[in-house]
Amino acid sequence: MAGVVTKGTEYANGSQITSSNLNALVDDAKFSSNAVDNGSTALNDSAIPAIIVKNAGISAVKLATDAVETAKIKDSNVTTAKILDANVTTAKIADSNVTTAKIAADAVTTAKIADDVALGGNPTTTTQSASNNSTRIATTAYVDAQVTLAPPRVAVYTGSDISQTSSGDPAYNLTEVSDPSSIGTVSGSTVTVSAGYYSVAATFSLKNTTNSSGNYTGQIVTNINSAGESAQEFGQADPVTSSGSSSFQTREIKPVTIDASAGSTTIRLKFLKVNSATCQTEKTILYITKLT
Repeated sequence: MAGVVTKGTEYANGSQITSSNLNALVDDAKFSSNAVDNGSTALNDSAIPAIIVKNAGISAVKLATDAVETAKIKDSNVTTAKILDANVTTAKIADSNVTTAKIAADAVTTAKIADDVALGGNPTTTTQSASNNSTRIATTAYVDAQVTLAPPRVAVYTGSDISQTSSGDPAYNLTEVSDPSSIGTVSGSTVTVSAGYYSVAATFSLKNTTNSSGNYTGQIVTNINSAGESAQEFGQADPVTSSGSSSFQTREIKPVTIDASAGSTTIRLKFLKVNSATCQTEKTILYITKLT
């Protein structure tokens, strides 16, 4: 049976054994092809062939479970393809190794941001286009621009002083002081506004000049007809009842909301009398704010 070694010296029956022959028997011996399996191992091409491990000759089944040590693996040999997705856990990543450069631009989604996150320092973002009314974040630059773009939506009018010597609804004139958004048009003691919703308020000083049993007050009214009847009445101020008083009493009508959505509407501060009272007024101011 052929062996795994080819002898360096062949002996026949009757051959003389010498020291030279014995040395050659060992020194000139070579591995035969029976010494390798040509799967995992092979003979190289040297004059005296040596047993080598073939490329790709060591399969997974040839390695013991604990035979591959960390020190035996080159850093460059651990590639992405060699790491299973499930093997990269949070515990294996050092906090200092998660840098900005390691995070893809679209990797931080809404679901990954806490609802109550507090942004420190001075974070910035895109300034939205003018008059954008979406849920996007408004920067200070956007807010400043909007404040500059949007004129005040408040019109202010003053009323002429009244010295009413007979009972009734006294006539007076309004003068526009400020109306940068062109909210209303003045005619006499009324202001005509276009369709929309408005907040109206007024202040004035009033003095009852006659009749201790009578009193005077002011009220916001809309759409007065030719008979002096108003479609709606709002916010009557506290009446002034002191007869013959030498001082004016300041009154205020707090803001009331007027629905003018149906179309053009006239607004007026109307002075009302009870019994036969007469009055004097001064410092009348009417404020009209357009809501929508």
